[in-house]
Amino acid sequence: MKIYHSNSGDYHGKRGFGKSALNKGKSAVLIIAILFSTETFAAVQMGGHMDFVLDNGRTVRVYPEAFDTGPIKPGNILPTRQKVDTKPPGGDPCKKLEAEYNKRIGAKPKKAAEPPQVKPQWIKATKKLKATDFRLALFATRKPSAWYYLPSEPRVSFRENIPEATFVKFITDETAEAGGTDGGLFHLMVTYGLTKEEEQELQNALKEAVPGAVLKGMVDLEPSKSTENFLVTSGTLSDKGFAPSGVLTSGRAPTYPGAKAAIAGRLSALGAQLLEATFQNPTSDLSVTFAYDYIVKTHAYKAEVRIDMDRVQESMDCALRTRDKTVKESTSFDPVGGVLGSIFLGPVGGLLFGLDKDEEVSISEKDLQESYDTLINLGAIEIKIDQNLPDADVSAIESSLMQLAMESFTAMNTSFSTAQEVRARQTDSESEADKKTREAREKDMRNSDHYQLYTVKRKQTRMTGVQTLKIEKGIALYRTHSMTGNIGGILREHKAEIYDEVLLNDPFFKRGSITVDLDTRALELFAANMVNNAAVEVVIPFPDAPYKNGDVFTRANISGGEITKKFTFATRGEDMSKKECLYTYLETWSLSGGGKWPANPKAKCAKEMAVTLVPPIELKRIDVEADLAELDELGIRGADVLFKHSRYDREHIETARFRVAKAEGYVELPLFVDSAKPEIEYQIVLTHKDKGKFASDWKVLDDTFVFANVSGLPMSTLEKIKDKIPEVKEIIDDLKEVRGAVEDIIR
Repeated sequence: MKIYHSNSGDYHGKRGFGKSALNKGKSAVLIIAILFSTETFAAVQMGGHMDFVLDNGRTVRVYPEAFDTGPIKPGNILPTRQKVDTKPPGGDPCKKLEAEYNKRIGAKPKKAAEPPQVKPQWIKATKKLKATDFRLALFATRKPSAWYYLPSEPRVSFRENIPEATFVKFITDETAEAGGTDGGLFHLMVTYGLTKEEEQELQNALKEAVPGAVLKGMVDLEPSKSTENFLVTSGTLSDKGFAPSGVLTSGRAPTYPGAKAAIAGRLSALGAQLLEATFQNPTSDLSVTFAYDYIVKTHAYKAEVRIDMDRVQESMDCALRTRDKTVKESTSFDPVGGVLGSIFLGPVGGLLFGLDKDEEVSISEKDLQESYDTLINLGAIEIKIDQNLPDADVSAIESSLMQLAMESFTAMNTSFSTAQEVRARQTDSESEADKKTREAREKDMRNSDHYQLYTVKRKQTRMTGVQTLKIEKGIALYRTHSMTGNIGGILREHKAEIYDEVLLNDPFFKRGSITVDLDTRALELFAANMVNNAAVEVVIPFPDAPYKNGDVFTRANISGGEITKKFTFATRGEDMSKKECLYTYLETWSLSGGGKWPANPKAKCAKEMAVTLVPPIELKRIDVEADLAELDELGIRGADVLFKHSRYDREHIETARFRVAKAEGYVELPLFVDSAKPEIEYQIVLTHKDKGKFASDWKVLDDTFVFANVSGLPMSTLEKIKDKIPEVKEIIDDLKEVRGAVEDIIR
């Protein structure tokens, strides 16, 4: 008979097993084997520890070094069970079997009791020994000699008795709008593990509590694989308003004691004040957390499986009797008969007890699971697990034990015949249709996820006795250890070495600014189209590389109100205030109609960081008025007032014209004169209707008003024209009379 065992069935029994649980059990065995073959870490023994309190108040936990529990010892976990007589006088063995079945399926499983505490006699009570907790029975008589400590909390690292930390508040003279800044920054180096002094103190305390004990150092740690292993907790640093760039770290936490991790942050002005304020409190707003995995060894479980073949045979007998009774009376199966029939009259029954002829039987995961549960509830199989692992891991263990039990059944019934021999015997008598059916079934089974082929004996064999399977396993497990420490107390104690306040005024990082603006008089020149533009170039004679820059004031700039140019430069650490000549500058003016002034510009020395470009010419407005009535009486038809001045170092003459016929006796004349030579001379030229032109001598203008009339001319001019214009004689006489009267008054 060939039996194909397939795991493709999607069955989850009432005991919580199935394909996934079975695979989990196999994986667990594999993991156990791997962990036991890898001894690269200094593992500690689970099931016992001691806590010590150091002088500084820190509590440190120590674990014993992992030890070998020794070889598996013979002995029974299950109590020896006497063979039960299933055929007592006057009783029905099948009814008794049914009662036991019902009792077993109604009983609630007992929760595994927690191992009791052990009080080792080799521990001495001392002042620094705070607590002990031992739950492994071996500790009652076995005194560990080697111990490891588990670090309790991270801390700021020290170098030469000074914390490796800094906290700086800074500010600049300039405002933020002017390119300045303010705020704070901090930088910390954090580590974990005991200091040399603390480790020596713990060593002494351990020896006092356990004579002969040796502290071998810290438990081997590696960054946690299940969570982030380096975290910074801070309300201030998590707020973008207080810490615009957040908190920066060096990444993963260090893997050995004394190694360091870095924390840094850039704070706003408010953030710096807030975080500094929390450093003055017992608990600051800055904590760090390290998460690590470390290895512990433990006695995982001790299990025993008993297979009572007599009980199995008795169950088979009851199932057959139920079947015969049902056939005879044409009634349904009774409860036990129905359950037993499902196992003993089906494919698994053939597996357990053989068939009368060679036959193919397919056994799915569901078949095995139901058979296993039935045998458990009938008492044919008993399992006892003495566990140290959580209940969640027991299902994987029981799944593995079920597999062992079922494989044991098949092993009892297998013969030494090979599959080829069995197939050869079958093919001698099978028909062509049977052959095709068998081959199709074999193909389907082989295409499934898993299958098993068993070859069993042809004749039925009655089995008896109890088979016992024993399993004892130790296991190495990862445990996660998280430690959190608040950073603040150390910073407060070492404030003088850590805190600093800085005014960022290093002259090397200073920037200078040169402002160049136009004199308001230049606006009139642009408005009158006297100039096209004004250019400037500044030069700072730094020794290594002079600073040069320049710009142009255009008509568009002026019309838009832009009359200022700014040039910024790095001072390069030089104190500009100590220089006699801060910088030099060149200015040039583009003239209307072409040309440049000055033609050959020379550099000017600036003693201040601001200069004003003054145009080379300036506007003077001259008011000119003529006495047209007097001119008309004297027969003068026109008067011209000539103004002689210098502009761009050249002489210019401009004229204000009056005509009696026009009757306009007032003119405002704008004159653009050299700012360096502002003198103006004027001359009056009179045009008589008959006698021609008469011109006065040139006279320096000492006012901005000129009155053009004959009586106002100089006496020398009047004497020259009195012969040609007789009416002038009367004017001269009147002037002399007035002058004489004035002289008499003076006398």
